[in-house]
Parts: sequence; C-alpha cells; structure tokens
Amino acid sequence: VLETTLVITDGYNNYSANTSLRVGKQEGNVRELYGTVFNACFYNKELSSSEISQLYANGLGRYNVVSPGNILFETHNPSWQDYVNSNNGTLNGTQTRIKVVDSRFSFAEKKANNGELILNADGYELITDDATLDITSAITLEAWVKPFTVSTLQSVIGKNNAYALNITATGAVQFQRWSGTTSGTVDSTTTLSAYTWYHIAATYDGTTTKIYINGSEDKSATSLSGAIDSVADDLLVGALTSSTQLYSGYIDSAKVYDSALTATQILTNYQAESEDHQN
Repeated sequence: VLETTLVITDGYNNYSANTSLRVGKQEGNVRELYGTVFNACFYNKELSSSEISQLYANGLGRYNVVSPGNILFETHNPSWQDYVNSNNGTLNGTQTRIKVVDSRFSFAEKKANNGELILNADGYELITDDATLDITSAITLEAWVKPFTVSTLQSVIGKNNAYALNITATGAVQFQRWSGTTSGTVDSTTTLSAYTWYHIAATYDGTTTKIYINGSEDKSATSLSGAIDSVADDLLVGALTSSTQLYSGYIDSAKVYDSALTATQILTNYQAESEDHQN
C-alpha cells in the first residue's frame, strides 16, 4: 500500500525511475492534475464494497468535520485552523511540529509523522481571543494526547477563567470551568500513562459533565452547573496561560465545539483517527 499527501500545481510524483506509476500525471505529459491528492493508495487485490466503505469512513476524521456542530479550532492540519472565522493560532515558545517530508515513508513511518505538535512544558499554541471562543453554554473539548509525564497538572486546551481540558498530577483527565468566577472541576475515573496515545474529550451542557477516554464514557457528573464565564483571555493549546499548566508531550487534533457532542459522535471521532495514533 502506498500512501501520500500531495499538493500539485504543475508537477507529479514519480515513485520509481523504473516504472511509469505516477500520482497526478499520466505518462507523456498528459492529464496533469491541478489540485490536492490525499492518501493515494494502490492495492494488489480488488477491494470489496465493504472495504471501500470502511476506507471512506476512516477518512472522514482527517478530511472532513466528523461530528456535527461548530468546530472552532482543530489542530490536525499542518496549519492550525479556526474553521469558522479564520482566527488561526500561532506557535509560542519552544515546540516541534513533525511533518511528512517524503511520500514514500512506510506505513508505520507515515503514522509517526502525522504533524503532531511536540511540547516540552515551554511552548504552546495561542489563538487570539475572539467572541466565537466565548462559549457560555454547551461545549466539547477534544484532543489526541501522548503525555511525556502524568505527574504535574497540565492543560491540553485552556482558556483561563473560562474552560480547560487538563491532565492532573495523578494522570486523570479533567474538565475545568469557571462560572461566576468560581472554578469547578470533574476528573475521570481512569488515569493515563506516560508515552501512550489517548483520545480524550469532555462535554458540558450547563448541568452535566461527561469525560470520554478512547471513545468510551468514563465519567458523568452533575456537580458542575451554570453558564461558563465569558472572558478576554486567549485560548491556548498546551497551556492554561503562558506560564501555568504547560503541557509536555504530543498533542494532535485538538478541537473545540460550541455544542455537547453525543457519545456516538465522540466514538465516531475516536474511530476515525485511531489508526493514526498507534503506540
């Protein structure tokens, strides 16, 4: 199987000088493609209709919005994007973004070079405060994480004095929200281990908080209630503020929704990208 991601303007990708297998162009300078090719695959068998359907379903998480609702921010793309208002983020401090640099990587190498952000508790992604980020009622925070440590309080997504998705000093996934300037938290029952990929998510609808790990509901609580405070603080990925709760590890596909996703939608998101986050 060959997998590749290309943006083609007037060229092509030739996999071997000894063959005429090309992506984006037919031999003889004809039928050149102008556009984007994503995950071009070649198999040595005829796929069944169910296999084709599964490949399509698997791709939804990478090439489309998986769940309904308003995704305000998503980090899987090479350039981290706000899909609604183009309020894109900027990198701050020390960080590394891995990118695919050769489409001929093996399958395992491709999965290890997806474009995740690597942080070492001294960098973060900053999304300038915007009215669209002042989510006061229903919200979902979601991300793929592979922490280097689970011994300190770290924010995966944080808007100080409003809402945050954290990993606690004991390794629990934590949803934090401020209402009437009072902070409240709900922690997962399951704890995470260092150097392991997890899909984590938290939903809040004003009365019920739910935490999900790897597509399954881990905790449901009604201890928090009330509207989330609207504040002027920036949204950070990998920290709560520029100097507090800085995260150490990998972060990928961080998302913020202005709705509380259902359990089915969370599971769909997890399944769509699980193959991309193998330990």
